[in-house]
Amino acid sequence: MIAPGPALLLFALLLLLAAGIAWPEHGLWARLRRARRDARRIGIEDTLKYLFHRESEGLAVHPDAIAGALGIRPTAARDLLDRLSAAGLVATAGATHALTARGRQEALRVVRTHRLLEQYLADRTGVEPEDWHALAEEAEHDLTPEEAEALASRLGQPRFDPHGEPIPTADGTLPVTTIRPDGPPPERTLADATPGETVRVRRLTGACRGPQRRRLLDLGVVPGTTITAELSSPGGDPVAYRIRGALIALRRHQAAWIEIDGPGRAA
Repeated sequence: MIAPGPALLLFALLLLLAAGIAWPEHGLWARLRRARRDARRIGIEDTLKYLFHRESEGLAVHPDAIAGALGIRPTAARDLLDRLSAAGLVATAGATHALTARGRQEALRVVRTHRLLEQYLADRTGVEPEDWHALAEEAEHDLTPEEAEALASRLGQPRFDPHGEPIPTADGTLPVTTIRPDGPPPERTLADATPGETVRVRRLTGACRGPQRRRLLDLGVVPGTTITAELSSPGGDPVAYRIRGALIALRRHQAAWIEIDGPGRAA
């Protein structure tokens, strides 16, 4: 038989444990439910944004492509698409999926928040340019629409992010542009660099969009990066460039998306 003292202590511990698990707002189950809801919302927002970027490139979207882009199982991707379809955000045609008008507006909201965050990181912090995208990817799901608009006001309602991508307006309008209007036209691009020349990146031009822009950003092609033209194929296209220690082959039209410091500027 357990003595009264230890029995009461055991009962109190069990009561505290039960309260910690089942407490309505702060218990373990409540936190797990919130985590599941947050994960589901993040998956939905990431899917909408992925669909938006793919459609901007005129490309069809299949569930397997979404699974690969989001790093989830194909069954999870199909479940996300079913949820989006039921909510009226995605329309299905055979094996492909496309945003509805409502889905596009929601996707533009997420894109707006992401690009505002990148602009904030560029303007107001000492974060390195190669880290802007990843940090904005994490934070974009945490901002409410009201907080995003407060951030936009604080930044002076910027029209473009630091990479030259247009920032959707608060009402979901995406400026259509092929060149950033608030800067001079390119004087030189990487395609003009001569073999052995080392140059410094000024920016990516507005003509470089979608997955192509993201690939260059992931390679570290951001303002201030130095690039050396090293090896040229026999026909002159592609050319191998030394970028952040790696040798990367770019076609001439891809190199033309990278504006570099012109003659007379430090490189």
